[in-house]
Amino acid sequence: MKALLLAALLAAPAAADDFAPQAGGVVGQMDDVKNKWGGKAQSAPFAAAAPEAELSPEQTLQAWAHACPAIAAYWASSHSPAKRGLGVSKSYSGGAAVLSDVSASWYYTWTAVPLTGGTGEFVPLLQYPHNEADVAILKKDLGALAPGTGRLLGFNEPDIGPKLPDPPTTTQAEGLLTRLAGFLPPGLEKSVKLGSPALASPILYDKASKRQEPNPWLSDFMDDSAKAAAAPGRRVDFVAAHLYAGISIEKTDSPELAAAKVQAAVKGFLDRLHALEQAYPDKEIWITEMGLMDTRKTEDIAGPDDVHFSPKDDACFMAQTVGAMDADPRVARYAWFNADEAHPQLKTLPSALLSHGKPTPLALLYKQ
Repeated sequence: MKALLLAALLAAPAAADDFAPQAGGVVGQMDDVKNKWGGKAQSAPFAAAAPEAELSPEQTLQAWAHACPAIAAYWASSHSPAKRGLGVSKSYSGGAAVLSDVSASWYYTWTAVPLTGGTGEFVPLLQYPHNEADVAILKKDLGALAPGTGRLLGFNEPDIGPKLPDPPTTTQAEGLLTRLAGFLPPGLEKSVKLGSPALASPILYDKASKRQEPNPWLSDFMDDSAKAAAAPGRRVDFVAAHLYAGISIEKTDSPELAAAKVQAAVKGFLDRLHALEQAYPDKEIWITEMGLMDTRKTEDIAGPDDVHFSPKDDACFMAQTVGAMDADPRVARYAWFNADEAHPQLKTLPSALLSHGKPTPLALLYKQ
């Protein structure tokens, strides 16, 4: 099946308005799209004429490859699943099934508690404790970690925590990490590898120098941690970060303009990734959240259906960014943002990897 799909993908013409039927008659229904949109407005996804229920994920990917040859190129290459992970909220309605759907080798839950039935390596995460009640919860959860736990993710987005009027100072963050490390089971405190706090904005654009620069908070934290590396709980073994790419594709955008916007998003993502690598040359890099993000303000987005990019745009972005990280020895792991239904309209399309209990085309591509 994959060989047949691959042949069809590679044979797909690059022109976005070329709707010639492909092997097996997969895109014959695209005549409806051509009639409706004149082959000029990209934001009407193929599903507008052929609902997802009528197309297999393989067929949809084949259709998307018309506008994004990178999808075919990614599918044609080999990828080890070793780096591939996923963040799955404990409240996610899809549960642990999504992990096997994308063959994730590791996962996290934004907590120190694994998913019931979760597959792959579980990596606990520390949420920044805002009071002693939070500390007590972390003490209990960290004390219950399995003896073989090898890695621990640091604080999640302390730079924009919703309960924090201001980001904690690096001194406060280090003090908390030191205290929390004392809650680990005997033996883990020295053996577990600790990740840095994962900032929402690890790289900032400096207008004066016109360069991508590391967030000063993270730089200060890493400098201070390096000086105190001998202290238990204060060393940092790898840098974790969140990297999203902003995009907004209008219905009136031509296929060429839409494609250019996706390519700009890819370039922006990789530029910031490389800036992160240059800033911390002696550390592994983990991208623990990634994806496309609608650039508009939350209040300007009516809901998930109002997101200004399509699943095809997501797939085109994924094929290029994930493919680049697979080939990059500095990137140790990455996790596509999906399984958190609290804010789907901001980060990626809702149920991007799992829809109505079934894997989506994006899940098939990610699994590749």
